[in-house]
Amino acid sequence: MRRFVRQFVPFIFRSSSKRVIVRRDTTCRVPTNTTFSHNLNMSLIFLALLAGCAAGETAPTLTPTAGLSAPTLAPSPTVQILNSDELYGDTSIGGQNNPVAAALPSGGELPPLMSGTLTLGGAQSIQTVLADGTLLNGDLYINGDFRVPGVLLLAPDRLAWGLLPLQLHSAGMSVLVVDLPPNATDITTILISFSELNAVDPARLGVIGADSGANMALNGCAIYAACDALVLLSPDGRDSLPSLMPNFNPRPLLISVAQTDTEAYLTSVALAGLSGDAQLVTYDSGRGASLLALYPDLTNTIVTWMTEHLKG
Repeated sequence: MRRFVRQFVPFIFRSSSKRVIVRRDTTCRVPTNTTFSHNLNMSLIFLALLAGCAAGETAPTLTPTAGLSAPTLAPSPTVQILNSDELYGDTSIGGQNNPVAAALPSGGELPPLMSGTLTLGGAQSIQTVLADGTLLNGDLYINGDFRVPGVLLLAPDRLAWGLLPLQLHSAGMSVLVVDLPPNATDITTILISFSELNAVDPARLGVIGADSGANMALNGCAIYAACDALVLLSPDGRDSLPSLMPNFNPRPLLISVAQTDTEAYLTSVALAGLSGDAQLVTYDSGRGASLLALYPDLTNTIVTWMTEHLKG
């Protein structure tokens, strides 16, 4: 649509004497803006269509109606926290209070507990704390306040060693004689505990086992690599002990046995044959620690051998 607008356009004429102004009445056509009207109409139509579409839809609910796609997790179990009285009641739990325990490194063990006075032979009664808290009795021969090789002695009767502990001590070694522990794995605990003493060099440790203590000594040293030298008196276990040699080699081994002790003799021969560094000493009779009483030269042989391998 177009509309007409009337306008007056002045014309000015000039002469030498006066100025004459003449108005001419003119009419012009001015186009109007139709785009806005068109867009407005289209918007109203679009809104009307949306209203019609929405009329058939269900109104949203206030709470979700969709179900979970996975099973619901069960709640975590409740942990019941009990104090020491509720756990143990009046039961007495054995143990010890030792400030040294707080300073131990990871994997360390408490040193032997001094539980008596020095004996005439220079031995100190001690107790070693095993991994399960069991206290193992023993005798300790300390050689000064500086670190020297340490030797552990294992036998069914810790008093059956005769002069061997004193001879090792006189040769410049610290010596620990203990009762047989319950398990071969306890040998590791005993050796680590022994090496915590300021009088023991943890890099130079030897073990001597007699009779059933010999079997336990080989089992323990096969597990614990810090056992540097091993002496066995009458080991007995031909079916099981040879299988331990791959783990024990190439460390040195000294074996002493009586030829009349058939099972122990056959076991000793088998072990010596599987070792890369073995010395086999045989006698006519005897068994375990009793060989030391029957053959005094065996004590000297053991002391000399330990000195060579731990102090040489």
